[in-house]
Amino acid sequence: MFSALRRLIGLIEVSEQGDLIKVSGLPGDSVAATINEVWGTSKIVANMFSKVSASDITFNKWFAPDVVYCFARIVAEKRKGHNIRALKKVITGIYENTWMKQTLIKHPDILDFNQLHQLEWSPLDHQMNFFKWFNEMLPRFGLKGAMLGAGPGTGKTFMGIALSLMLHADVVIIVCPSRAVKKVWEDTISTQFKRIPKYWHSQMGTAPTPGKQYYIVHYDSPESLQRFMVFAKTQHWHRPVILLDESHGMNEEMALRTDLFIQLVVQTRCQYVLWESGTPVKALGGEMAPLFRTIDAMFDPDAQERFRAIYGKASSRANDILSHRLGKVTYKVDSNQVVTISTHHHPTPVVIPNGNDYTLQSIRNEMRAFIAERVKHYSGNMRQYERMFEGALSHFYRSLVTSQQKDDFKQYEKYIKMIKRGYDPKLHKAEAAWCNKYEKQVIMPGLPKPYREEFKESKSVVKYYKLKVQGEALGQILGRKRAQCIMDMVPHMGLEKIIDDGLKKTLMFTSYVGVVDAAADYLKQRGYKPLRVYGETNNELASMVTEFGRDEDANPMIATYQSLSSAVPLVMANTMAMANSPFRSFEYDQAVARCKRLGQDEDVNVFDMVLDTGQEPNISSRTIDIMNWSREQVDALLGFENTPLIAAESADGIIALFEHHIAHEDIVDQEFDEEMMALEGVQDYTYSMRREPAWAQWASR
Repeated sequence: MFSALRRLIGLIEVSEQGDLIKVSGLPGDSVAATINEVWGTSKIVANMFSKVSASDITFNKWFAPDVVYCFARIVAEKRKGHNIRALKKVITGIYENTWMKQTLIKHPDILDFNQLHQLEWSPLDHQMNFFKWFNEMLPRFGLKGAMLGAGPGTGKTFMGIALSLMLHADVVIIVCPSRAVKKVWEDTISTQFKRIPKYWHSQMGTAPTPGKQYYIVHYDSPESLQRFMVFAKTQHWHRPVILLDESHGMNEEMALRTDLFIQLVVQTRCQYVLWESGTPVKALGGEMAPLFRTIDAMFDPDAQERFRAIYGKASSRANDILSHRLGKVTYKVDSNQVVTISTHHHPTPVVIPNGNDYTLQSIRNEMRAFIAERVKHYSGNMRQYERMFEGALSHFYRSLVTSQQKDDFKQYEKYIKMIKRGYDPKLHKAEAAWCNKYEKQVIMPGLPKPYREEFKESKSVVKYYKLKVQGEALGQILGRKRAQCIMDMVPHMGLEKIIDDGLKKTLMFTSYVGVVDAAADYLKQRGYKPLRVYGETNNELASMVTEFGRDEDANPMIATYQSLSSAVPLVMANTMAMANSPFRSFEYDQAVARCKRLGQDEDVNVFDMVLDTGQEPNISSRTIDIMNWSREQVDALLGFENTPLIAAESADGIIALFEHHIAHEDIVDQEFDEEMMALEGVQDYTYSMRREPAWAQWASR
């Protein structure tokens, strides 16, 4: 009643109580309708606001900067039907009567710049600008960390070390990829300090001991983080700082290593956390949830749930809101402004005798035959798979004791029946995810080996055999064809001339281990001394990088994108041969940055190999198209919903799905769960508080 009266007489009141901010005297329903109209979606209002009525709105206080941004845009665009003065009063009220008032005042310094004297190297201009931003922005927004979105080669490692000194950390925990432990972090600590501090790293072969100032632990295996956390639990550090290197490795909120990292931050009572990455977000805005969980105390469970609902899937219509918000917690450094040497790309068409084997039409034909055969196999043998499935579940059920265990099993049976009746990847997503988790964490560990093997083999077939066929076709046809195509191209790429003409050494990148071996064997037979970098040789990476730098004959270095596209500087090379383009543009850019970075003194030449089949599109040229499309998404801050799987009753429907992939250049991620094939649109984000449009800056004054 009183809120309605305030609205009638034009009185606006903003108040903060607990974790909520309430705006009274504002026609909330009208404002909500305008937000839906401006952004073209109801998702923002439905999830950002806790309550919307004809006379007030309520929202979690974490969303205050986002609400200010939305209202400022409506004001700046002079949307009809709104009392612009009222909206300005709301914005003013939020700044005067909520936690946002602290964003307008000057705070004491949190960095002691005098500590930089301990280092051999003085900060460059872009590095000093980051320190000044960190010193100002964190107190204003009550944060205990930030994202350093700095391009490869801009000196992120030095910046992290310098920041920890200026924060007077009594211990610094560095969490990074395994390949960066020695050649990046240990080397930096050993060379950049005037007096080398005591340190330990996870590749020393010894357990961590107390008394070190720096602990370097890799996140490539959960066990590494878990072992360190056992040690950390026994320590009583007063001012710990955590540096997370290549932080895009923690973008998956549900991944075990992400969960362990969040636990580490909580367990150590970390004072400050710095996330470092050249690609802060790989795909979806929702990937930023782990960042906010570790640096912002206001990002409580309610805010987290609402954030995921808005940004958890592709949400291009709300990207400007997220970009504005990330500008408060992310400092962006453009590597092109720091590393001024030029990069020259040379498209390199490759003709091979059997090129027709890799045209899209040829692959369609092969896939059609494969899918038809697998559908026939599974449908014809379904009863056998059902017996295996039911037998394993019957054995498992006899092991259940408590009522809770039996209730969970009944829930599982209910969902399985629902999925078997007709699986819809949109409608049944939550149920399928619950079943998968229950199977992996409860059923399979509770089965003896014979039953476990039968259950593993049969469960996907019984639940949704069409998805299993899709997964098999992706791996056995598309995946195999892509790799074999590049292997067949190796002798015809002109690698000898590329290597011999290079001013410095040569790097070669590919997505496939088989291509690494094929190229290395080919060049070795011709008198070269190639170095191979992939999963099995990663433990030798540090020594290989040293050899690559010191041994004049060690050339080229051939690596997979997964093993070497980040963390390791290789400025002894300035020539690159990309045997194939990765699906994700950020992987390509990271790979190029192995050479194009601070310390490089020659222009970088990149040779992009692509199969030439004339007018016929092929699986190699289409990969280039996919990566270019991905980069367009990155630049435009866009995304899209995962392509829905076709609910086909025959092989024709599944074949149509794959023809859709091939014809429309959809991105197919081969790292899919054994039951669930994920079709993902890949994008990236670049944020800077200095890139806000003029009407957004109005709200920050």
